[in-house]
Amino acid sequence: MQVLKYTEGGEFKLHYDANEQEHRMLTVLLYLNGVGETWFPLALRDPADAASVENQNPPRVAALAAARQLLPRRDGLTVAPKIGDAVAFYNLLDGGVGQVDRLSLHAGLPAPGVKSVAALWYHVDLKQGDDGAAGLTPLAVGVGPAAKSYPGQGEKAAH
Repeated sequence: MQVLKYTEGGEFKLHYDANEQEHRMLTVLLYLNGVGETWFPLALRDPADAASVENQNPPRVAALAAARQLLPRRDGLTVAPKIGDAVAFYNLLDGGVGQVDRLSLHAGLPAPGVKSVAALWYHVDLKQGDDGAAGLTPLAVGVGPAAKSYPGQGEKAAH
């Protein structure tokens, strides 16, 4: 678990929690004080839309370019949690090969005040079975530094 603290105006630009080397299968964000919003620009609002993108997973560059044309609160899904709320989302597709789900792109929007979030990342180890097929083997919850602080707008925060 990692506790993230954002000062007023602090934000976390569009990013993925997983990549081809870092297999964070699941992210759970626990909103400790109910301040701030998280935006998923490419999230589908209507489950009926899932069929239209079922076999599509745009390349990283294309997904980022598409998201930069969108606006929080108008496009995708903007989560405005209350104290104690949690949001969970998958970062990998379920094909068992560790392919990043490009629709998991998200951002911590500029905080209107001090924002505290605990992030839990569930990692998987990609193992090959006796039959040669790749599969996901769950590992323990990801553990990182105890706390990370994100400065106000204009300063770059590292992930």
